[in-house]
Amino acid sequence: MRKISLKAPLALCAFLALPLAAAEYDWKADFAKHWKSSIAFTNTVAEMMPEEGYSYIPPSTAKPVERNYAGQIIHIGRFNAGMFALVTGMKPPETPPQGTTDKATVLKYLKETAEFCDKALPAVTEEQLSKTVKVGKYEMTGRDALEGAYAHMAHTRGQCEVYLRLKNITPPPYPFE
Repeated sequence: MRKISLKAPLALCAFLALPLAAAEYDWKADFAKHWKSSIAFTNTVAEMMPEEGYSYIPPSTAKPVERNYAGQIIHIGRFNAGMFALVTGMKPPETPPQGTTDKATVLKYLKETAEFCDKALPAVTEEQLSKTVKVGKYEMTGRDALEGAYAHMAHTRGQCEVYLRLKNITPPPYPFE
């Protein structure tokens, strides 16, 4: 007796359904959901360091010298707002002066940049997401630039967690644990 294989008809159905599934995918809504949880966790990490730790620089012989904790948090906000500004053309919040280590000032700036990004994301158009932008020596789409900001925020936040550990502070648990 001959066996009938359903593999080919099922594969064909799956292939034909791809455009329907893609049409229902809302990149901005999905990105916004992940962005909001990532910036919320970044704020939690930023708040964990006591005021006196905002000027802390880990011991290292590497050159150039690492940023202090405040500089790391400001860097996250500046990079996020900068990428959203690059893609949308909107004006980002003013960065605190070089050398700022006041915790309240740094946290306020991080909040301002998060609010800027929250305002910019719904306004970004499909054309802006598809357009090529230049980031340093790299060219990428606006969508890639925003996804890069998301990855950069996670990377730099991870560095901040190391700073916390070096100060004998246990970082907050990752929300998905």
